[in-house]
Amino acid sequence: MLDGPELTFSAFQTWFARLQPRPTFTDAHALFEEFRGVLTSAPTGPLELDAYLALGVRQSLYPPERRAEVYALYERARTWMAGADLHDPNLLAYSRLSLARSTYDALVVDEVQDMTPVQLALLLRTLKDPSAFLLCGDANQVVHPNFFSWAAVRGLFWKQGDGTLPLNVLHQNFRNARLITSAANQVLRIKNARFGSIDKDSTFLVTAASDTEGQVSVLPLAPEAVDALNGAIRRDARFAVIVLREEDKAAARASFQTPLLFSVQEVKGLEYDGVVLFNLVGAQRRIYTEIAGDLRPEDLGDLTYARARNKADKSLEHAKFYINALFVALTRAVKQVILVEEDPQHPLLRLLDLSETAAPHVEARVSTTQEWAAEAQRLEAQGKTEQAQAITQEVLQYKPVPWAVPSLAEVEGLTSQILFEGDRKGQHLRTVFDFALWYTNVHTLTVLESEASYAPARQPSMETLARVKARGQLIAKETAEARRKNTKWLHHQCDLYGTEHRNRFGATP
Repeated sequence: MLDGPELTFSAFQTWFARLQPRPTFTDAHALFEEFRGVLTSAPTGPLELDAYLALGVRQSLYPPERRAEVYALYERARTWMAGADLHDPNLLAYSRLSLARSTYDALVVDEVQDMTPVQLALLLRTLKDPSAFLLCGDANQVVHPNFFSWAAVRGLFWKQGDGTLPLNVLHQNFRNARLITSAANQVLRIKNARFGSIDKDSTFLVTAASDTEGQVSVLPLAPEAVDALNGAIRRDARFAVIVLREEDKAAARASFQTPLLFSVQEVKGLEYDGVVLFNLVGAQRRIYTEIAGDLRPEDLGDLTYARARNKADKSLEHAKFYINALFVALTRAVKQVILVEEDPQHPLLRLLDLSETAAPHVEARVSTTQEWAAEAQRLEAQGKTEQAQAITQEVLQYKPVPWAVPSLAEVEGLTSQILFEGDRKGQHLRTVFDFALWYTNVHTLTVLESEASYAPARQPSMETLARVKARGQLIAKETAEARRKNTKWLHHQCDLYGTEHRNRFGATP
């Protein structure tokens, strides 16, 4: 199946944990990255075993002698996904390549580093003019498994017969305060010293355009200090808490009551005045210790374009996710970053030259209801439903509407039951009929009349006019309260259920 829910890392990790016998040469994250970033990412389709075995040392996380085992696991995962009705977005994109049509005049892709070549190829095929596109991104912000580099993007166009891809590098940072930019640059220095360069176009430090000094500090993970910090930010819509991964949220919720709690992957594309990085380094202490290794502050100078010294050494290759995650988390903050760590003296934090602060200054602020409502709406629009719902339930304390709001998929399911399974329940017939009227679905109305013999769907010869009249009556009935001159009732509804609450057809006030 290609149209079921997307395969998430959480689901993949659960599958991996149940494997018998358990692979001892890899962990779930590295395997997931190999599947998404290597085996299924090419525009030419998923790799066959021979092609996978023939990849160069730099093109895979695994040495050649392990790849047959990896491929066997990949085939087992494909079988499991089909049984669980899950899809891989790369395979879905590949299956749609032949269906893509030249539709759009221009295309702008943001966060392109989160895409794989096959996904990018699908987007570009929708252009009328193949050169009318703008790709924007940062190779240092890769936290999704895709092996992204600007060199690989250029390679995609060379293969298509057009190697003229102009690339402009933005050296200035317009979001972060100076000290935050400095800390982010230090992360890039560590990354360059430990892993070498991603590509020539990504080997540079950024310059802060902000005049704000900002603040970056480390707070020990001690109950009293954390409680004080929580009290200052828990009702501030401009302050967020970031953890490394989804599974780290439970520990953060025990210390912080803000609804603005994100994993690194979730928080990409967002920014806040201040962020708390909750035990980001401590959550993967061993890996961050390996990244720091034997590096000394004097080893961290200007970035130089150079590959890793040993191309065959994969021991730290998968750790790039963790250094990128730290970079992404730091750069979500405009003015202030507070790293809450169980070990403030961790070697990596010392390399970042971050000083421990017993009580960093945080201005306690309570955001207004309007500010929280606006933040919930912003997050909802960006697909951050978990955080948006947390705001509406915990801060705004909106109640769910007391009437049923079927989704269009549920209505389609009822329609199928009526037409093909003989379900003639009056309530189901009425729901399908009303939805067909509300959305002017003439086909469904006709079918209800001819196939289900539903009386309200039967119209005289002037059926179009009759249906327009019936639809007008339905709309008038459903919106009567909202159209009153006295808006007291509508304000009461919005206070109870929020300004974005839905009527039974999914319409907002």
